[in-house]
Amino acid sequence: MLRNSSKNEVVKILVAGLVAFVALGGMVLIGKTLELGYIPAPSPRVTKSDLGADRAKALLGADQELSTVKVYFGNSNLNKDMADCGLVYPVDRQVAKTQAVARAALTELLSGPTQPEKNGGYSTSLNAGVKINSLTIANGVARVDFDEKMDEGMGGSCRVEAIRSQIEKTLLQFPSVKSVVVSVEGNSAEALQP
Repeated sequence: MLRNSSKNEVVKILVAGLVAFVALGGMVLIGKTLELGYIPAPSPRVTKSDLGADRAKALLGADQELSTVKVYFGNSNLNKDMADCGLVYPVDRQVAKTQAVARAALTELLSGPTQPEKNGGYSTSLNAGVKINSLTIANGVARVDFDEKMDEGMGGSCRVEAIRSQIEKTLLQFPSVKSVVVSVEGNSAEALQP
């Protein structure tokens, strides 16, 4: 049997561990449906720009291999007054190594800039909460379909140009992608219209 003081110490250690776990964002495992079936993967939100590669490995698992992808955001410090709507700048992100690296990059893009990136002037034109319905790459064409959240409150040709640029640049970094077709709920003709 533990004495009361020993029980209190155990409780303090458990509480401290729980607080540390929550403070670090926890390790959330998400499932990805790929052609190969259901494959669990660590949350791609753990990034080098937030944590550094060593800390990212610690959260993702010491044996977890990482890949560097680029995501593209606007930047008010580099593009004064955001005069060129389609001008976007790359930010490196570390994600769990996967065959679905284009999806991981888009997922990072949809999660938006981190706080340190925001402090550096980076911003996104994408709506919060947008989800990827599907992504295929065949014959050099990346076809990405988003949920209806993508078109919510859409207005203005400058914003549409910025969103298209963010998505296209993020996908065009991959050698297998030569062009990008964006659709919303299966409709590419009316997707991202001002």
